[in-house]
Amino acid sequence: MTAIDKQVAALHALLARRYEENQRLLGQLSAKEVNVGYAAVISAAFFELAQRRFIRNGKPASDAEVIEFVAEARGRTQEAVEIIDPQVAEIATNFVLGKLPLDAYDGVDDNVAFRTKSLLVAIMAADEDFGDSELNSFMARVRDLTEESLR
Repeated sequence: MTAIDKQVAALHALLARRYEENQRLLGQLSAKEVNVGYAAVISAAFFELAQRRFIRNGKPASDAEVIEFVAEARGRTQEAVEIIDPQVAEIATNFVLGKLPLDAYDGVDDNVAFRTKSLLVAIMAADEDFGDSELNSFMARVRDLTEESLR
């Protein structure tokens, strides 16, 4: 197994709606494997999903579209309202779209960003409605992005 196999497998299980397997795999990770590796996997998945959702014909979606998505995502469940910080969600999304500089993340709590992006990944992936082969291809892309980011 490579350094991020367990983290990628955990996210794959979550997105495939195999929740018990996801929890089991996450439970096998050390704090460092979660805080560094799994966080990197979530960030890579968020990057890929936000790019797919909000870039059309090479152009990023408008601020209004991002705000509308965040509001709709937060409105899906009470848990989403509590977990998704709207300002952090908008900053993260607009950063991925190239609309904000790196310092836009200054002052953003890492734990809040992680929780927000994690739930948005689950929401955007559910909206994609991946079949098995599509999910496998997506996870391969996430693995590649994660490995690049950890070099």
